[in-house]
Amino acid sequence: MTGALGIIHRAKQDGLIEKVKPLIDRLLATNFRISEKIIKEILTLNNENASH
Repeated sequence: MTGALGIIHRAKQDGLIEKVKPLIDRLLATNFRISEKIIKEILTLNNENASH
């Protein structure tokens, strides 16, 4: 089973999206809840950080 962040991560790895951060920001603008720790891990896995 893969969640929303897993799908976003896979899309980045497959070259379908350029950055994961904008999509995470859009999710967080809704009622989507995820811990800061997991967000940081996903950003790190994708060579991004919170300032991107």
